[in-house]
Amino acid sequence: MTDWKVKQWTRGKTKIFTIDDSDGVNVNISGYTLILSTWRGDTTLFSGVCTIVSGTIGGCLYVLKSGDVSAPGSYSFEIQMGISGVVEYTDTYTLQVQGVSPR
Repeated sequence: MTDWKVKQWTRGKTKIFTIDDSDGVNVNISGYTLILSTWRGDTTLFSGVCTIVSGTIGGCLYVLKSGDVSAPGSYSFEIQMGISGVVEYTDTYTLQVQGVSPR
């Protein structure tokens, strides 16, 4: 199952995530830094900081930047939640980048 589908070269598109614990309960992410990192094999596609939109219910978002999804294919990505340089939580998802024909 794919968690996020986008077309190649997409930018400005926002994806909202809710961080849950292993019991499915929303995690309070207030005061944490959340980093989204995307990769396939040993190759990193992109990485960036998520914006917290509702810390008490675990809501954060990521906005695709120019160049983030330049290569079509299937990728894994994770959101790491950390504070003071210590990662306290991570969860892994899948990203599908659909190729587009040049104009």
